[in-house]
Amino acid sequence: MPGKNSHYKVLLRLAGVVVFLALAGLLGMMLGRWTAPDFAPLAPVAEKPSSPPPAPTMEAEETVTEETPPPVFFGIGAIPEGNLPLILDQVAMARDAGVHRYVFPVPFPWSGPRELEESLRLVEAVINTDPQAAFLLKLNLNPPEEWLATHPEDRMVVGGESRPYATPASRAWIEETGKVLAAVVAGMELSPHNNRVLGYLLTALGEERWYNKGGFDQSPANLRAFRQWLRRNYRDETALRKAWNDPNVAFDAVAIPRKPDPAPAESVFLSLPQMQPVADYQRYTSEITADAIAIFAALVRRVAETPVNILVPYGYAFELANNDAGHFALGVLLSSEVDGFVSPVSAIDRGVHGAGGMMGPVDTVRYHGKS
Repeated sequence: MPGKNSHYKVLLRLAGVVVFLALAGLLGMMLGRWTAPDFAPLAPVAEKPSSPPPAPTMEAEETVTEETPPPVFFGIGAIPEGNLPLILDQVAMARDAGVHRYVFPVPFPWSGPRELEESLRLVEAVINTDPQAAFLLKLNLNPPEEWLATHPEDRMVVGGESRPYATPASRAWIEETGKVLAAVVAGMELSPHNNRVLGYLLTALGEERWYNKGGFDQSPANLRAFRQWLRRNYRDETALRKAWNDPNVAFDAVAIPRKPDPAPAESVFLSLPQMQPVADYQRYTSEITADAIAIFAALVRRVAETPVNILVPYGYAFELANNDAGHFALGVLLSSEVDGFVSPVSAIDRGVHGAGGMMGPVDTVRYHGKS
């Protein structure tokens, strides 16, 4: 029974962590109400260095040899109940092929620490099959339907229809998700397998890729945050009215602009100042998404006692055609605690013998010391 007892010990200690985090969060919110300015940004952006880092040279490039194989991971998808034996058969094939690193989906324990116990059981099953296994833990930060039902103002609304995501501008989602995320990281630190955790892959929104699909978010939480963003960026209504060419616009009366008709496809640029509200909203959407990611990455870095990599699927600037996708504030994350970015191969020419390019600016990422 030693394995079962170790689970109970982890759960007891994790429960204490959850209580501590809840109290700390409550105290933090109370102090925040007393001390925070009315329009504080969601996440401070670290000051940029006075001079950029030296450009990488060919000699500094990593090379792959027989002694240093490429960083191949076996991606474990969702694990439906009863399909664990099939997953373990695939793990065995990966092991026999010399692949010992796994991208492992961890159910986000919104209901409490017992969900984390199930994740630990699955991790142990993989380790029993591959004793050399190491894990990049994939966490889907999207809230469950029960949470969205109790936070209707924080739920994305596009074209009058509710979406199954929280708006990234939601303070409530960021605070409550942060508490659960901290509990997950603390729980893994307390587990006997923490030395096998390579890092965390933080996902959310559409396709679990921080992707805003389909239109402009009209939720009350997003409208409030957009007005705050305008106030921070323009500072006074005179500047806003000049930029928008509207003598009557006011910070407290701004509405989410209507998304322009995407046709014709060759219309790449926006006509200013007529479409300045749209340009501002698209920039805001990317920045608010990157700000949320930066907050979660900083939290993981703060809670983790062992070195971990923090990765996100973001920055698909070469692939996403819609400017409101939310992926165009990569610069915010280049100065954050995010260590690197993940991306599928481009959907353009991705077949056998195809170019298979990346979806984002790889060299920019590497230039800033990220992967």
